Amino acid sequence: MTSNNEAPDTELGEVPDDRVTYLWDFFGPNAVQTALHFDRHLVEFLTKNGLTGCETGTESSGEGHAAAFCTTPPDACAAVERALRPRRRR
Repeated sequence: MTSNNEAPDTELGEVPDDRVTYLWDFFGPNAVQTALHFDRHLVEFLTKNGLTGCETGTESSGEGHAAAFCTTPPDACAAVERALRPRRRR
């Protein structure tokens, strides 16, 4: 029996991950290079605006596709959405 004070199915000390990942997709023969280039601009934007706790990178779902991504804590979401207009989020 669990008390009402305990969160079900969580380990002691576990912190829920409430970060959001934004993605910008690129297609075609230059998709990888374009995603890498965009990633550099993401890093510049985060640094210029003092947004900490963010992670950036690139990924691909197959030939002819690449995406740049930025995973942000909740306090950075508004700045990223407003200035960079991400195409997708997860």
